[in-house]
Amino acid sequence: LKLRGNLYFRTDLSSPWGIYVAAESNIARFHVVISGQCWLKIGEDAEAFLLSEGDLAIVPHGNSHYLTDAPQTPSRPLEDVLKEQKFTGEGTLLYGGGGSTTGLVCGFFSFDDDVVHPLIKTLPRKIHVKGSETLNFIWLDAVMKFIGSEATANDLGSRAITERLSEILFIQVIRAYSIVA
Repeated sequence: LKLRGNLYFRTDLSSPWGIYVAAESNIARFHVVISGQCWLKIGEDAEAFLLSEGDLAIVPHGNSHYLTDAPQTPSRPLEDVLKEQKFTGEGTLLYGGGGSTTGLVCGFFSFDDDVVHPLIKTLPRKIHVKGSETLNFIWLDAVMKFIGSEATANDLGSRAITERLSEILFIQVIRAYSIVA
């Protein structure tokens, strides 16, 4: 399985806010909550679930999904938000109505277009690792904190470090998932 991790951005989202992320093939998206909380809903018919500080969510099959401050908050397409905020990919994406804030580190793992790995095919629609449960996976807590720290620092080499850490994060989460499943 050839895997490449990429960091979309770090966010500071203030309520009310809602973002719709369109579906894309051959990728798995991830979201790490570094402060606050948010709701994630995968697809149109799914029920939203809460992500709290320290939580990690992976959307393994590139499904469309919604990230919001509350389940009923309307969402805008990510592309529209990026254009409106004139986000260039550098620094922190700031968006929302000025209320309570949520900090996320968002990224994706891309796979070769011509290879459909059997492991990836067997993964569920979502993998949710609660920060409160990472005591069982001390490495996960350390990696998520390191990713959050590097994404916030925006120092020389931070992007490269977060991309490599995200690859390790995916491999470790899949390893842990396969043991539990």
